[in-house]
Amino acid sequence: MKKRLSYKPRLKKSFFQKELNAFVSKDFSKLKKIKWRFFAKKPIFFETFFRNDVTFISKNLFDIKKGFLKGLQNNQKFLSTFACLSRKNLRQLNSKSLKKYSGFEKNNFYASLNCRLDVLLFALNFTKTIFQSKWVISKGFVFVNQRKIVSNSFVLKHGDLIELKLPRNLQERFFSIQTFNLSENCFEICYESLSCIFLNVSQNSLFNYRTFFDLDEFRHFN
Repeated sequence: MKKRLSYKPRLKKSFFQKELNAFVSKDFSKLKKIKWRFFAKKPIFFETFFRNDVTFISKNLFDIKKGFLKGLQNNQKFLSTFACLSRKNLRQLNSKSLKKYSGFEKNNFYASLNCRLDVLLFALNFTKTIFQSKWVISKGFVFVNQRKIVSNSFVLKHGDLIELKLPRNLQERFFSIQTFNLSENCFEICYESLSCIFLNVSQNSLFNYRTFFDLDEFRHFN
């Protein structure tokens, strides 16, 4: 007895050779199995599809594959850097930032993210990863205004004194001095005592996180 083969319809190259936007055509839903309909030749028009930077290009396939790969790589960079923050937490952080700060939505998210204690320790190069920041805080090695803090999402305020009191055997393991590309008007840092005074909130951009990622690309991908 012959095995019944399942057939999945695929777009033929003729759609793109005729420069047609098949996805917005009324006849697209009528395509079944091999019974393909022929479209009349019409001039192509540019229209966004799923992503704002992906359009239909004349005589070429639209670049949705490359656009998806770019968004996926940027999404992986962002999540690998802020691995302790889930997508749900990031969405909540974005919604709260709109109520707390005034200005552009992108800058609001930056300001809310930079005020988190675990993110700030990583940005100050006191730790090498976000996971290390989370571990150091949970173990009680971080003090804010001489008060032990064990909450990773602790929100810093203007004038707060952050101190990292690590044992000597852990300082080389956690402390990182690879880069010092920090804004001078945001911190007063003393690397000898591993302490910092948080002066104000940076709404311009993310601090130096040793990698580049586009926040707009991440938000659009999710």
